[in-house]
Amino acid sequence: MTNATQYLGTSTMHFKEAWIDELHISSNTLYIGDTPVLCADNDAVSIRADPGQGITLMTTGDGETSLVSAKGVNVVSEGGVTMRVSGPLRRVNIQSSGAGGTVNLGAEKEIVMTAPLTTISSNMIVKGDLTVEGTQLTVNTQTVTIEDNIIVLNSVWAM
Repeated sequence: MTNATQYLGTSTMHFKEAWIDELHISSNTLYIGDTPVLCADNDAVSIRADPGQGITLMTTGDGETSLVSAKGVNVVSEGGVTMRVSGPLRRVNIQSSGAGGTVNLGAEKEIVMTAPLTTISSNMIVKGDLTVEGTQLTVNTQTVTIEDNIIVLNSVWAM
């Protein structure tokens, strides 16, 4: 039996380009078919797909898939963005750590939180009006401070 290992170039003798069936590798781009799927442009590496195609990052093992950057990670979409975790006791954590860390949620219309229970475990400031819709409101505190001296009780029957 013979050793079938073949080398394309060496550490000192590089190939400029290689053409392999539907795979083309140039100095800064990996093509599959005619699509440049992996490119190095200036200070960024881009993963691309043809129109109508999607991109999936997937692990089938027990390992974790991470996006790590020293400067930040931006997710930009003209459609929607969905983060979904399934299975028992799964969590989605959004955390900003470090001095002055903040988490900002913003929307043109509204932010909807849907869960059987929503817990805010520290102080909360509401800038604007607060409307509570439900059949019961429980305030569990020692002191309630209200600036206005007019409080309407039983407003359904008072009108």
